[in-house]
Amino acid sequence: MVRSTRVGGWPLTAAVVGVLALGAATALGGELKRKSSTEPLPTDVQSHFATAKCPPKHKLTGGGAQLADVVTLQGQDISRPLNKREWTAQGFNSGGADSEVTAHVICLKKAKVKLASSADVSGDPPTATAKCPKGTKLSGGGIDIDPDQATGLGSYPSGKREWTAVGNDTPGLTAYAVCLKKRKVTRKEQTEEMTGSAEVETVTVKCKKGTKPTGGGAQVDPEDGFYQGSYPDGKRGWTAEAFGNPGTELTAHVLCLKKKK
Repeated sequence: MVRSTRVGGWPLTAAVVGVLALGAATALGGELKRKSSTEPLPTDVQSHFATAKCPPKHKLTGGGAQLADVVTLQGQDISRPLNKREWTAQGFNSGGADSEVTAHVICLKKAKVKLASSADVSGDPPTATAKCPKGTKLSGGGIDIDPDQATGLGSYPSGKREWTAVGNDTPGLTAYAVCLKKRKVTRKEQTEEMTGSAEVETVTVKCKKGTKPTGGGAQVDPEDGFYQGSYPDGKRGWTAEAFGNPGTELTAHVLCLKKKK
């Protein structure tokens, strides 16, 4: 079932993304750790930025963002790797009430990681896809788009080595892929229909037993909805959030790392 939270009205203004900051590490078992932290998101109609950093000897495999309260927010505009250990994001509160945003970054000890990006935009709505080099596996990804001129509509894995970012306009739209060497990563997805009715709705997908999330994303029909965020949920889950018209499909994607033998 799609889980829903009523917001008391359809948000039509501005754009939001989760904000990352430093926080305590959570062990996911084995080599993976997750750092989660919370930043205030006041109703000042200003963009706020923060960055989360993996512990020493770790490299990031992916990241996500989660709203603590229901406020008038829309989309994810900047949620991406800044370098191999840092994840940066931007948030915007367009009204309602002061809120908080929790940022998550997933880190792998002694990982061999490459970052790929693409600002080659095409299609309607505008879409960019970053591709990992041969010999690597996609473990996570993100989006960057000019929050003053456009809104992010989706950010998700679109192939074994590809990550796609979707926006409602082209300014600054860039897709980012996190690429992991010499490890096995699998992908799972869960699709459910949304009920609409001005609600934030969520879908959660879980990695198989014996695997742990390295990253994940959210995908929704950009003509009938927009994604609100995506984030790790428990030790094996990943949750996607979105607004959409009744019957619009929302898909949560999770990328899962198999334990090293």
